[in-house]
Amino acid sequence: MEEILGLTEREETILKEFPSGIQFLYPWRKYQERVLNELDSHLENGHLHVIAPLGSGKTILGLEVMLRLNKPTLILAPSLAIRNQWIQRFCDLFLKTTHKPDWISRNIRQPAFVTVITYQALHTACNNLSVSEEEEEASEAEVTETKAAARSNANLEGIVKLLRQQGVQTIVADEAHHLKNEWWKTLIQVKKKLRPTVVGLTATPPYDVTPLEWQRYTELTGGR
Repeated sequence: MEEILGLTEREETILKEFPSGIQFLYPWRKYQERVLNELDSHLENGHLHVIAPLGSGKTILGLEVMLRLNKPTLILAPSLAIRNQWIQRFCDLFLKTTHKPDWISRNIRQPAFVTVITYQALHTACNNLSVSEEEEEASEAEVTETKAAARSNANLEGIVKLLRQQGVQTIVADEAHHLKNEWWKTLIQVKKKLRPTVVGLTATPPYDVTPLEWQRYTELTGGR
């Protein structure tokens, strides 16, 4: 039975907050420090929307905000590679370990204190679809017509129930734009039911989209 930052495997089931002692290993960049110093005011409407270039440390900032909110969290990533990057950065730069603790899950059907998945994984789970990791990485044109066309969200209540049981109160949405329409619909419904604090991170806000798409994006992230 391995212990990580004072948390044993048996204790994972009752985890209500992050184990003590987790902190970022390096100094903050100026913009990160500014956002963190003003975090309470940024979160007054229940949203934090961060626009910053690639390589500027948005993932690190998102992880620190997650820590400070200190609630069970769902992190949504646009691809498996980025999903795995979130977990690796947290383990390397905050937990100081190469071992993923049991309280971090990659499976939306088995959520943990921190659950890290792709947008497509959320949509397919809410529609009772079975999609392999290879299909999660496929382009929109490569996804089968049946799976891409799912609209009923027949299992959305079941997934929301699992997230509520876990106590999820924070959603981190990484690069939440240019998603397929049906993925958007699923995500917005999950947000409405959970009423979480939402942290939106992007390097490329969708300024060139239709007014309807922009409204949809700001509804999720709280951006303007």
